[in-house]
Amino acid sequence: MLGKPLEVGWNRLEIREYLESVDAYPLDDWVPIRSEGPGRTLPMGCLPSSRGHVRFVQPDDDIHYTILSLLLAEAKGLDFSKADVGWSLLDNVPYHFLWFAERQVYYHMVNLTADRSVEEQVAEFPLRLNPYRECIAGQLKADLWGYLTPSDPRAGARYIHRMCSLNLVKNGIYGGMLVSGCISAALSPSPSVETIIAGGLSCIPRRSRLAEAVRNVQRWYAETNDWMATCDRIYDYYGHMYFAATTNNVAIVVLAVLHGQLDFTRTITTAVLCGIDTDCNGATAGSICGAAIGYESLDQRWIAPLKDTVKTAVAGFGEGRISDLVQRTIACRRATRGR
Repeated sequence: MLGKPLEVGWNRLEIREYLESVDAYPLDDWVPIRSEGPGRTLPMGCLPSSRGHVRFVQPDDDIHYTILSLLLAEAKGLDFSKADVGWSLLDNVPYHFLWFAERQVYYHMVNLTADRSVEEQVAEFPLRLNPYRECIAGQLKADLWGYLTPSDPRAGARYIHRMCSLNLVKNGIYGGMLVSGCISAALSPSPSVETIIAGGLSCIPRRSRLAEAVRNVQRWYAETNDWMATCDRIYDYYGHMYFAATTNNVAIVVLAVLHGQLDFTRTITTAVLCGIDTDCNGATAGSICGAAIGYESLDQRWIAPLKDTVKTAVAGFGEGRISDLVQRTIACRRATRGR
């Protein structure tokens, strides 16, 4: 939610210019939606996620995917198929709430034919009319699988791999595996930034482009200990990638985790201040950090305004309590433990 109003395609410098114009830089609170200086107004659809207006978690794909994963695990356990993932998406989320590769899945599921098996047709989805096959969707779906497999990164990676391979390939899948692995490692005894990132890297091919990007960010940050300089290197190296690609956004998440050093506010604000897919990266970095430090260590400025309420477009959930989702996740973990 912190990054949602700033999901307008701005880079680090443009975000800084806007926030300075509303006396909100460096960022340490919700984002003001209107700047009288440059005369800019951020998307009014994001008003419920802006300063002075936060009363609940507003509908967003980052939330939807985590809840969809929970619904899938509750209904199918850990033996779900790729077709189950597609049916869950089709049954629960309206088309206009989907983006990039998820829209392609919806389109293909609607157009399944009776002349071939569902499994045969589903196997074609990643490469069929799908230019977004290495998009960010994998890392957005990863959270629950890390939550369900604490201290065992490669266990959760198996489930997110199956989920992502419905419509993604290579680094699109690896992004999900990396994030799931980081969250799982964060839920181990005495986690550190180093063990968290190592847990994520242990889940993906060492010679993949994504693993190289993670190592690049680690090296760049170690050389300067400066998040802005490292962010600029990320833009120099990966700035040619489109807004919702995996590698450029994972690089931002890794930088936020490195700079945040398990300080929740510093982690999520760094992710948002870097730009690109601000709401997704803030959510992922916050999920990793929050898993590591626990609820009691979270700054209530980010928690209390939500009033324990989440609103979604997910038909199988609708509107509910954040605390209920927590309890359902714990119950799902108990039901699937040892798998």
